[in-house]
Amino acid sequence: MNLSKFDAVIFDMDGVITTEKMYWRAAGLTVAELICGKENLTDSDELYNCIFRSGETIKLIKNLGVNTNYDLAYVVYCTYVAVNPAAHEITDENFQKVYERIKKDRIFAPVLYEACCTCAAKALGMDPKKLARGASPFWDRLIKIFQLWYLGTENYNNLTGSKETAHRSGLCKTDTYPAVSMENLHDTLKFLRNKGLKLGIGTGRPLSEALFPLKLWNIYDYFEKNMICTFTEVEKAEKALKTGGTLTKPHPFVFLKSLFGNTYSDEKLICGAYPKDAPKRALVVGDAAADLLAAKQGGFPFLGVMTGVDGKAAKKFFEENGADYILPSISEMRD
Repeated sequence: MNLSKFDAVIFDMDGVITTEKMYWRAAGLTVAELICGKENLTDSDELYNCIFRSGETIKLIKNLGVNTNYDLAYVVYCTYVAVNPAAHEITDENFQKVYERIKKDRIFAPVLYEACCTCAAKALGMDPKKLARGASPFWDRLIKIFQLWYLGTENYNNLTGSKETAHRSGLCKTDTYPAVSMENLHDTLKFLRNKGLKLGIGTGRPLSEALFPLKLWNIYDYFEKNMICTFTEVEKAEKALKTGGTLTKPHPFVFLKSLFGNTYSDEKLICGAYPKDAPKRALVVGDAAADLLAAKQGGFPFLGVMTGVDGKAAKKFFEENGADYILPSISEMRD
């Protein structure tokens, strides 16, 4: 493809550079622990297939614009509570109801989060503020449980200074395969750098979880350090600016922050007080609806790749929603 019109390339991570398999399994374990506790809970294909209907629930939710796997767990748990208020069991029947409810309502993010919170709070007879996404003890607990399953107890304690004792080995230890072959990944990033392009990242992963594979695979140095924007920066901006809503994709903040770094304040990025021509020179690469929507809202050209949850089926969505380029994977960016 012709890259001469761009100064920078900003990559989503999951489904583009990294695979999401272990991330999804961590989300499933998070949902399970929130419902029935940790006792005797272990990762398994049976548990994953039950909670996410063999991946169909994930596809459904991702196509509603949900980006982070924290939000995936949040939507599934809140919907579970809404349709099974008295249940505390991991059964096919209960999670089939979750799938059917989400499919029937078809509410897109970010409105989806408030709707899920309201329905779950009503079912539990709780104040919705206690279940709110992004600003409640429940949300903090959900993130903590997710990180314990994904990072493992030792890594989590080292990163946070906590003293958790319940052992979890950490799914990240087996999350060691990129979305393309390791050779193609290195060759592609090296090719883009040699073209004079600055490389950035705009991901729904928090910083610690984003850096893990980048450093493990020795690809961290291909990226500009001031062009790596993660959920950590998004959450910080939400709390500091008290936006009252989410800045996760499909909001364009993560891509704008990656492009501009600290050149413009978070407030200016949110208000649109930045050069509007600049995003036109930065290509966003993503695999999902939230990536495309965020790129378009920010004025970025978009390349859709088919290495995410929808695979080749993503091509139709990209075509129908105005993707500027569509390729099987990032490897073809060298052609």
